[in-house]
Amino acid sequence: MENSDAIQEVMTRLTIDDVGHQSSTFSIAEDFRPDVEDGHDIGLQLRTAYSNYDLDELFDIDDGKLCRYRFFYNLGVRVLDSTHSDDEGDLPVIATIEARMYSQYVEVRGKEAAEIDADILKDFGKANALYHVWPYWREYVQSTMVRLKLPAVSIPMFRLPKENWKQEPSGGAD
Repeated sequence: MENSDAIQEVMTRLTIDDVGHQSSTFSIAEDFRPDVEDGHDIGLQLRTAYSNYDLDELFDIDDGKLCRYRFFYNLGVRVLDSTHSDDEGDLPVIATIEARMYSQYVEVRGKEAAEIDADILKDFGKANALYHVWPYWREYVQSTMVRLKLPAVSIPMFRLPKENWKQEPSGGAD
């Protein structure tokens, strides 16, 4: 089975159940005073890293087994002061925001259904499961920026990798 076909099969077997925030940290540079300093152009550096997944076979049911999958991500953003640079041309870091978040799915695995291959689950986690976490991450960054009294930013929208798009054959003209 081709990888994109295998991921499509996983998408049919798993149902999104929850998105969670496991931990987070944020900090602002001690010498940065947003209440005093004005006129800063802000730049962002994003980090998105798939971490791992957990599988819990919760309990047996009439038709098989109820399973829960959690896919974990380490996410981060560095807020840079684009108006200033040091002697080497590096932009100073004004703030950092980091979080560990997860997307949770459930599967009612039929008695005859095979377990989903670990490599396919890993690929699904890297490519597709982040899709459900991303809106919560964007909101967290934006609200944290407000709390740190930094200018509003817009984190880009998440896009699935093209190789995971299922292409339907195009039909002829009707």
